[in-house]
Amino acid sequence: AFDAGIAAALVLSAVEGWMGGPGGSSFYLVYRPQDSEVVALDACNLAPEAASAGDFSRAMLSEGVTSMGIPGTMAGYWTIVERYGRLNFAQVAAPALAYLEDGFPLTPAGAGIINALCGHCPSTFPNFARVFAPLGHFPGVGGTMKNPELAQTYRRIAAEGIDVFYKGAIAKEMVDYVRAQGGLWSEEDLASYQVVQRRPLHMSYRGYDVYGCPPPSSSITWMQILKMLEAQDLRSLGHNSTAYIHRFTEAQKLAHADAYHNVSDPAFVGAPLKALLSDAYAEVQRRRIDP
Repeated sequence: AFDAGIAAALVLSAVEGWMGGPGGSSFYLVYRPQDSEVVALDACNLAPEAASAGDFSRAMLSEGVTSMGIPGTMAGYWTIVERYGRLNFAQVAAPALAYLEDGFPLTPAGAGIINALCGHCPSTFPNFARVFAPLGHFPGVGGTMKNPELAQTYRRIAAEGIDVFYKGAIAKEMVDYVRAQGGLWSEEDLASYQVVQRRPLHMSYRGYDVYGCPPPSSSITWMQILKMLEAQDLRSLGHNSTAYIHRFTEAQKLAHADAYHNVSDPAFVGAPLKALLSDAYAEVQRRRIDP
């Protein structure tokens, strides 16, 4: 299951690159019967050491190299395969390589998403255009997209190990590019990156044990929503009825408000996580929902 999960993530990085990939953040909940415990792995990206909050405008944090943190997901992929998997990384990455090197047809949904979110990117970011829009625009529906350079990256990691990405030639290439474009990455930022093992969040929901990843993951948001709705008989309201949607939406609003206030890097900001998932607090929040 661990191998299959990472294989699927790698394939998605090929065919739905706009949703995530090796340069982003990822979080993992891991359970094996022989360990008798659930652990959380944090592979979130990090701000470069040279960055400070005053250096960035909202626009700078929205796109381009100044919006890019030190990659965490690639380390997460590797950690899961090496620590928990039965196959090696080359075997796990093989399905993704076919899509990256041979290409895949762009779906109507995919075409809609990339044009809506990044229609300006080919004209704004030449290196992006070189890979994804060599004709100056994205392929149309049914057109072929590919990324053989990412395939080569995966092949090098499979052959040389994860250090080539964080401490070797790939790391140097990434840092040189980011700094040439005005970013702040350093080779030390990449070399010092580590996946962090954390204690997972835990709560009870209608007699079940529920686990989630702690901050900086936002698992606490959906966990609070569950906790607020635990005492509500949603089935009696009718699926997607006005009353059903109202209660669900109000619970979401309250949970997201808490998340915006409390979810951050625990190395810098603490949060009363146990209290936020308590029965007493859920009851207080529940009373704020106008029936």
